[in-house]
Amino acid sequence: MVTSFLQVILQSFQRLVEGSSEPVNLSVVILSLLGLNILVKFLLWAWCRTMKDSSSVQALAQDHLNDVIFNIFSTFFPVAGQYLGLWWLDAFGAIVLSIYIIAEWTGTCLYNIRRLTGQAATAADIQQLTYMTYRFSNLIQLIDTVRAYYVGEGLFAEIDIVLPPDTPLSQAHDLGESLQSALERLDTVERAFVHVDYNAVHAIEHRHI
Repeated sequence: MVTSFLQVILQSFQRLVEGSSEPVNLSVVILSLLGLNILVKFLLWAWCRTMKDSSSVQALAQDHLNDVIFNIFSTFFPVAGQYLGLWWLDAFGAIVLSIYIIAEWTGTCLYNIRRLTGQAATAADIQQLTYMTYRFSNLIQLIDTVRAYYVGEGLFAEIDIVLPPDTPLSQAHDLGESLQSALERLDTVERAFVHVDYNAVHAIEHRHI
């Protein structure tokens, strides 16, 4: 897609340099079809926007919105250029629209790359996980560590908590399991891992890479 719009930019620059223009002949039928296409794409965008849990559907929503914007302005620029006597407006509009579409899809691509390569959770995500853990049980004496990173659209969260040393194993296990289930009910969390300890003074448990 980026390559095709780069080609549009090159051709538009060529038209600007050469000073060439093409007559615009938009009949009522063509304008009606364009209007229908814009309406359908807008309705599809509105429908896809309601499915926020699916990154694939959100990508479709962005595609539909881009089509709406592109179709509106790709009709406006040549018509306005012809009626205003500005021969360069069509080519200029094509360049602007192409840059917009390239920027939109580049941003989406970079966003997904970050999410798929283990981007660290935001401060707000960490605060939410910490607060929920802190309020979960009076037995939790200390929250030792809270880590979270993205694996796709969801977070993998690791929580280290400290319980009293005399807590029975069965009770410690059940508390950790319940906290894990509660964290995984959050919309942003894909998986949660709760580690239970009896003190916060210990060697680093994981090898640094």
